[in-house]
Amino acid sequence: MKKTVTANISGLIFHIDEDAFEKLNKYLESLRKHFSNEEGGDEILSDIESRIAEMFQEKTASRKEVVSLNDVDDIISQLGQPGQIDGDEKESKDKSKTEEKSEPKYERREERRFYRDPDNKYIAGVASGLAAYFNIDPTWVRIAFVVFTFFYGFGPLAYLIMWIVVPRAETTAEKLSMKGERVNISNIEKSIKEDIKDLKVQFEKFSEENFGKSKKKGTEVKGSEDKLEIAILSFFRVVFKVFAIFFGLAFMIAGITALTIFILSFFTESTTLLNLPNFLSIPGFLSMFINELWVANIAMVGIALVVGLPIIMIISAGAGMTFRLRSKSKFWPAFSFTLWLIGLSFCVFSFIYAFSNAECKKHSEPVKIELNEVEEEDCADITD
Repeated sequence: MKKTVTANISGLIFHIDEDAFEKLNKYLESLRKHFSNEEGGDEILSDIESRIAEMFQEKTASRKEVVSLNDVDDIISQLGQPGQIDGDEKESKDKSKTEEKSEPKYERREERRFYRDPDNKYIAGVASGLAAYFNIDPTWVRIAFVVFTFFYGFGPLAYLIMWIVVPRAETTAEKLSMKGERVNISNIEKSIKEDIKDLKVQFEKFSEENFGKSKKKGTEVKGSEDKLEIAILSFFRVVFKVFAIFFGLAFMIAGITALTIFILSFFTESTTLLNLPNFLSIPGFLSMFINELWVANIAMVGIALVVGLPIIMIISAGAGMTFRLRSKSKFWPAFSFTLWLIGLSFCVFSFIYAFSNAECKKHSEPVKIELNEVEEEDCADITD
């Protein structure tokens, strides 16, 4: 029998064996000492703890509830020791010098995962996420979306579906998985330091553009090829933004119009207000098939979820494309999809029940035939 300790790692609660907890605590303390004087050390430690929590979840989800010493050893071996970081950097420098003379070596690449890329996005990061997954330039993916929009018309719909379904890469571990890189301490540190450098460069550009001239006055883009590439990228950036605003407004107008008609047809017995045929009234449509009130109510709730939720999603997506709004909720897509499935099950149940009940009535009702008796005298008169 072993003692267990309850630990809070990156906001998640885990039950850990006492010996495993002591080893994990020593490991995290060594990481804190290593990154105490590093730039962005707190953020690096936070991402490492988030990755440890994800790995613990994967290990305890299917087979058990307590984290053991073997689990901690496995995680440490995957992430690496703090002392290996400097050694890895030196080895990478030595390898870069000798690889030119030696035969090419094939490194094992991690399996890529499809996320939306928030760092290189223009709208929602779908195109840049696809580019990272297939290891190509995001510009080509954006051009492909524009071409499919012009010639086939399904570019915005495909983008919208992936925007709703594909998750956003939030943590450093997810961003590394998106690029197919190993999620260890060295790569997490490297990624965060690159992000810090990018932030510094962006801040310097912002300060130079708004608060004075650049200190490096002689630094200009060299060569006509670089200027042409920048011009092409700027052109497609503007075109993509214009298309995003145009389709965003179109989605909003279409969604609001559809929602208005849906509400009017849902809460009115007839559609004389809009001068529309009776079958567009949802209560009138249901009355043609369903006689029981409780079944009709279930069907109306199902139709409200099946039709109403996609319309609301179209309106919210259009608002996001037009005004560049972001949804901070991670659970709304899954929650709305669950509600949609519930509504679909309500519709299927109510219509199956109504049609089966109608068939039973059709076969069970007796047929009454009334025969009028013809008197003999009348028959005699007719024969005469």
